[in-house]
Amino acid sequence: MKDKIQSDYQITVEDLIEAQQLDKYKFPSFLLNIGTIIIILLLLLQDIYRLQNPEFMVISYFKQQSIEQSSSESWTSIILFSAIFFLYLGQLFPKLNPLYRHNVVKNYQNNFVKQEVKQISISPKELTITSKNFRQSRQWHGFNKIAENEKIFLLYHDRSQEGTIIPKRIFQGQAELNYFRELANISKK
Repeated sequence: MKDKIQSDYQITVEDLIEAQQLDKYKFPSFLLNIGTIIIILLLLLQDIYRLQNPEFMVISYFKQQSIEQSSSESWTSIILFSAIFFLYLGQLFPKLNPLYRHNVVKNYQNNFVKQEVKQISISPKELTITSKNFRQSRQWHGFNKIAENEKIFLLYHDRSQEGTIIPKRIFQGQAELNYFRELANISKK
């Protein structure tokens, strides 16, 4: 295995969406978001069922008021919970959100630096990414967290919430991929 990996690549819209999706999977907040979606879904299902059976889940003290609730009020709450559910789901899973995809494409088209072909150089000492209008060189200890999925690596910088996207397609084989993982683990120690 050679000590240095070099390749040319271009970030795509799909890479940006993958990075956003990977960023949403941060453990504590992801579980909180999933819990919120489940609660909203349960409230939605409860309102749908109450359209058919007005006495469903009604406490006896409030029974009379709740049964007298008009169907238009029930439909209003169903529409409201549906909208909140789909907005929240689209925020949590950007791959499923067409509006998010549209915004990523628009931002990508307006950012010529993201569209440029970049040259990456990976060595035991540092990671260097260059293009005509961009240069980034960081030593491995400059990354405080590294996330990975089946298509990309996302390397988080010490002072930034934004990560560097490294597509897995730049590696020539499993040996280079494993070498990169080995170097990336240096920053975690």
